[in-house]
Amino acid sequence: MFPAPQKVLIHRLGSLGDTAIMLPVFHYLNDIWPQAEKRVMTNFPVAAVAPPLQAVLGDDIFVDGYFTYPVRMRNPRALLSLASEVRAWGPDIAIYANAGSIARTLRDGAFLRLCGARRVIGLPIDRSRREHILDRQTGLYERETARIARTLAALGRIDVNDPQKKDLCLTEAERNAATDILSGWAGAERFICFSPGTKQEMKDWTDPNWIVVLEAVSSADPSLGILVVGADGDRARSDALLTHWQGPKLNTCGQISPRGSAAVMAHAKMFLGNDSGPMHLAAAVNIPAVAVFSRHAKPGIWFPLGDRHRIFYPGLRWSGGAPPVERNAANETDITSIPPDQVIDACRSFLRKPESSDLVR
Repeated sequence: MFPAPQKVLIHRLGSLGDTAIMLPVFHYLNDIWPQAEKRVMTNFPVAAVAPPLQAVLGDDIFVDGYFTYPVRMRNPRALLSLASEVRAWGPDIAIYANAGSIARTLRDGAFLRLCGARRVIGLPIDRSRREHILDRQTGLYERETARIARTLAALGRIDVNDPQKKDLCLTEAERNAATDILSGWAGAERFICFSPGTKQEMKDWTDPNWIVVLEAVSSADPSLGILVVGADGDRARSDALLTHWQGPKLNTCGQISPRGSAAVMAHAKMFLGNDSGPMHLAAAVNIPAVAVFSRHAKPGIWFPLGDRHRIFYPGLRWSGGAPPVERNAANETDITSIPPDQVIDACRSFLRKPESSDLVR
């Protein structure tokens, strides 16, 4: 183990999901270096519909500050200005927690040294640390979280499966705000969280499939509530989908922050949606997810942390759960070919569980 540094620079790019899967790493860094000042170098904003990393980590919860990294910026003057700003702060060590080609890795490593970091940990120079390990028995590739943990092995073993290490550390104010949002809503006592939005069209299961699921789940229990989370751009679409829900409904798209959404989701019985940032936030507040994936990435890499979720990936028999569930995935070619009836059954399996079950709450 290295001598305890006074200042730690963490290089991590991404938005909601990219940040939520990193929570075990941020927890670990705080465990081993509790007194160190930590700042993250990250991109602001990631995309028009994607909140920055700070929206997940918050202020003064996991880290002490942020540096704005100009993604795809090729202006030498801007890059030198950022390097000078970071060097003036004076990092003792830099933690690299990104993926990419060897060329990008070497470029980023050189930039971190230009920023004054005397040591850089986590650069995946060798190919084995840039690629995900395949479990041939399940057909799953290791999660991106586990791959990054391997690149940081010089710091010690990071347990990415520890349930306590994916905790968002919601503040009392955030929890109280969630209670206020739910106060007076007819569905507050028993509801599911739904998020149909996604940044990429290829990851969208599409409205006809969602409508079949919403109608079936709500008709089986007309008193069950549904609460939608997402960006402001998801609001109109969500309103249209909610017309197919019989019970109490509440659309919060664009009205609360990502951490606020997570605080509200902590009261839900389950999450339902596409592979998305809200799905990862749901996992971070310990509610099970029924999530539909595309083939945008290899199976497993971006699956939510935890082992209680039900995952639907085109052509993959493994479907998550504890113990693991297998399903009929024959003839599935893409995300839209995943059958609604299997997703409905997964939702019902969570909603049938006793209210006191540890598997649900």
